[in-house]
Amino acid sequence: MGRIISNRIHFLFIAVQLFLFISFIILDLSGGRAELSNAIKFTIIFMCFCYVLPLQSHNRSISYSLRAAMLFTLISDLFILILDYYLYGVFTFIIVQLLYNYRISVHNASGHYSAAKGVFISRLIIQLLISGCICLLLAFLGVELVPLLIAAAVYFTGLVMNTVRALAATIKERGDISMRLFAAGLLLFLLCDINVGLFNLSSFIKLPQDIYSIIYRISSFLMWFFYAPSQTLIALSTNLTREKVIWCSPDRRSGKEKRNK
Repeated sequence: MGRIISNRIHFLFIAVQLFLFISFIILDLSGGRAELSNAIKFTIIFMCFCYVLPLQSHNRSISYSLRAAMLFTLISDLFILILDYYLYGVFTFIIVQLLYNYRISVHNASGHYSAAKGVFISRLIIQLLISGCICLLLAFLGVELVPLLIAAAVYFTGLVMNTVRALAATIKERGDISMRLFAAGLLLFLLCDINVGLFNLSSFIKLPQDIYSIIYRISSFLMWFFYAPSQTLIALSTNLTREKVIWCSPDRRSGKEKRNK
């Protein structure tokens, strides 16, 4: 019975997300109301957050980190999409990437938390060093280092590192459906943010107006075209594991594990 309920909720979540995705795509392509489109986009992220709340992955730390990451993702989109507080939104997205760093570190350390902590800290140090070098390079090229740009460098470096690490983990363990979904979500997340960078390119580089207009139109559409499914896949990665689908309380899960033994 629990498995049937889980499958129905799983199917309903995907169906609703697909309907919302098609709805805002139609609005954006037809030049419909931007406020309605933004409300639908935010609803997609809110649905992802609600979906992950009752779930238990094969590793409790992974479940907690993904729930926290989805919460901060929701906060980030509230700041950026609804309130236009871009700096605050990027700061909270940095927290999201730190949580994804932890999720991947726990996975790669096979649940050994002391080892995962060491990997997490080492990757964080590398992230800060790389983003620092990027900022120095931008300063050398004459780009003004405003707080938003510095925060974006730290965030984007973390996203790239997490994407590469997640993809590497899928190659190493091809049977892990959870990590495959997570890696696919991060890859789409990265494609989204590449388009965010292209969208804001004129703020840092002077381009001919006709060229920038083309880049602006394409990137403004592709941002959420990639971002919405990325968050859906990341949410789904909490539920699907290579072992089984779990939608139950920790006590019930423990009982099943005892019987399996």
